[in-house]
Amino acid sequence: MTIIKKIFLYLLVFLFPLGLVNAQDGEKLQYEADQLSAGSKNGQSYQLLKYNVKFTNKQTIIHCDSAYYFRRINTLEAFGRVRILDLEDSVTITARKLIYNGNSRFANLRQNVHYVDDTINLYTDFLDYDMFNRSAKYYNGGKINDGVNTLTSERCDYDTETRVVYFEENVVLNNPKYVLETENLEYNLNTRIALITSPNTITTNDGTVLHADLGSEFNTVRKTYEFLVSQVETPNYILKGDKLQFDDLKQIYKATGNVEMIAKEENVKLLGDFATYWKKRGETKIWGKALMKRAVKLDTLFLSADTLVSLEDSLPENKRLLAYYDVKIFKSDLQGKSDSLSYELADSIIYLYRDPILWNKNTQITADSMNIRLVDGALEEMHSNINSFIIAQDSAENFNQVKGRKMIASFENNYLHNVDVNGNGESIYYVIKEETNEMVGMNKIICSDMKMIFENNQVDEISFYVKPEAQFIPPHELREEQERLKDFQWRVDEKPTRSEVTYSGHWKEDSAAASFLESASNLSPELQESVDSARREKEKISNTDPEKEIPVDKAKLEKEILAPVSKEKLP
Repeated sequence: MTIIKKIFLYLLVFLFPLGLVNAQDGEKLQYEADQLSAGSKNGQSYQLLKYNVKFTNKQTIIHCDSAYYFRRINTLEAFGRVRILDLEDSVTITARKLIYNGNSRFANLRQNVHYVDDTINLYTDFLDYDMFNRSAKYYNGGKINDGVNTLTSERCDYDTETRVVYFEENVVLNNPKYVLETENLEYNLNTRIALITSPNTITTNDGTVLHADLGSEFNTVRKTYEFLVSQVETPNYILKGDKLQFDDLKQIYKATGNVEMIAKEENVKLLGDFATYWKKRGETKIWGKALMKRAVKLDTLFLSADTLVSLEDSLPENKRLLAYYDVKIFKSDLQGKSDSLSYELADSIIYLYRDPILWNKNTQITADSMNIRLVDGALEEMHSNINSFIIAQDSAENFNQVKGRKMIASFENNYLHNVDVNGNGESIYYVIKEETNEMVGMNKIICSDMKMIFENNQVDEISFYVKPEAQFIPPHELREEQERLKDFQWRVDEKPTRSEVTYSGHWKEDSAAASFLESASNLSPELQESVDSARREKEKISNTDPEKEIPVDKAKLEKEILAPVSKEKLP
């Protein structure tokens, strides 16, 4: 600006109170420009400033190409290359249009708005910036980038004092590792914690999908996440629970309350009160009324235990389910119990350990350990080791018995068909008249190795291989003590029922998290408030601390369950 122009402008200020540089009132805007003209609009007098326009209001500086300044109401309308410098909050905002009130220090910015502070970049076409209350809001869509995440939504309210951002409607967060979709999200830039109180879905780059019905909480510093009434879905598995916690650094999921895991390929469903999923090693542990359900043709195989462990593997033949402590099995034609077992899902082979016992129709099988193979859900073959004992009750309620060191039994149409005894073989079987069902006598045989073929749970054929000792006893000579081999125990009263195995009533209803949330005490107040409406009037399902797992003797688990898997399998 030349000296003559400056003198002219200063004269205008002296002669006219509405001059370009106004310092009469400390609250009034101070301004300067290359060109000035005056006029009125809607009964309001204004100054029209053009070229290199600059306004100053306390710690706020505004630049633009042109502006109307209404001195009486201390308001300006700016156009062109609008730029606001808020020195108090270290904020820079650019836009194409601006309405700014110097009294309230409120700015309405429109078109190509770009807000920048020391934390975020905000882009929108509609931004209201309140410097007095220290907040920025956008409408009709916008996005924010914090250097890692890009977040879009229809509406946003940013409290620049507390550093908390509230997003609403069609919220999408794009992260290099995942995409999050929801309807509202609150993010604290100080604690780096995000809170969601609406249903939300996260899709990761590896295809994993996490969904929460009632809300989520994310700690982006510790990389831990918490979901309510939620599920995680991978290409192979689905994990559900009333509450789901995820540690991104350790790649560990923890589910609490009405836990459900579904193996898609194997058609297996695991249920429990609590679960931990180690994503890196493909291992899931479920406990608290743990139950497995697997559909087999027109039937269902149920398996319950204190704890279930699912082991994933890239090779289908290595996938298996471990169960330990108080294991029970139920199927319409097969029941059983043992201390622990290993279930190879691909081959449908079940290994049972420590006092295993099986019931098939009227047949009972016991041994120190055994394994069975199912084909199309039906029992096909059984191997038993050490102290093997088979008891088959016939139509006359007599007990046909086979005992030996090792046995291999095969089944047809779910009935015992033949038994091979290897070592220390002993047998008792009854001869029955088919017409009258009357007992003709009892055969007692001792032979190291033998083979027996059954028909309707009665011995139809028998073969002996090494020096057999046989005795036929007619009914009138038969004494009670002769009718039982040593260690005979008919344990039918221990046979599990369907209701015992399936925890009748426990898994019938979907509590929608209400039962767990009723007793949970470690939720944030905001997250607790968001799910209050979903609570239901019912008893608590458990007083167990969800963070405290049932202790496991790992050495015992590996020795008794994992190790036997590598032994000789069924042919």
